[in-house]
Amino acid sequence: PIDRASCPDPHVVAGLLMSYLLALPEPLIPTDSYALIIATEGLADNEHERLTTLKKIISTIPPTNLTLLSSLLSYLASLATYSQENQM
Repeated sequence: PIDRASCPDPHVVAGLLMSYLLALPEPLIPTDSYALIIATEGLADNEHERLTTLKKIISTIPPTNLTLLSSLLSYLASLATYSQENQM
């Protein structure tokens, strides 16, 4: 964890995260998986089928990527709970 006192500017941390994600050899969500995820939008009228398809697609994402993606989404969800304070 990063000590907030040692890095009071949140833009530095955001920039570091962005640099890390851009330096990855492949995107966090692989290109082929991303295209399939986007294609599930056509299943919007059948929520059960859409969720089942999304689960199948997500299961093909490499475990390391999935762990990082899960942590990142969890952090962003917690950040969103403070949207009134952090203006995000």
